[in-house]
Amino acid sequence: ARALAALDVIVAATGDGADEIETGVVSGPVAAGLTAKRGNPGDTGDLVVESKSAVLAVEGGDERWKWSRATATVTLKDGRADKTFARFDASDRQASADIGESRRRALGGLAKIAAERVSAAIADFFQNQ
Repeated sequence: ARALAALDVIVAATGDGADEIETGVVSGPVAAGLTAKRGNPGDTGDLVVESKSAVLAVEGGDERWKWSRATATVTLKDGRADKTFARFDASDRQASADIGESRRRALGGLAKIAAERVSAAIADFFQNQ
């Protein structure tokens, strides 16, 4: 636990809804017993998690509902070896009568998905060391 806590974990999120996605992405390392700090693309650390996200309004077939789709590409890197050990795309689609609320819901769902997948990728990484 002490060795994990000593690792320098950087999370860099860019794009639409970056703050919301960063919140989810940070919970992935935390669930794996690490602490993470906000960084910028290109920052280095022992582990680096980068996320690029976008949110789009999408058609849903029913004019009463406004749909949004949030997508992200998340990359996890071993900063010491400068090698990518996991990369995945994730998305979530949500609806509401209000477009702003559908956007918030889609980003929240995406953040949860990203947190789970980041946590699993980090666990796999350490099991294979």
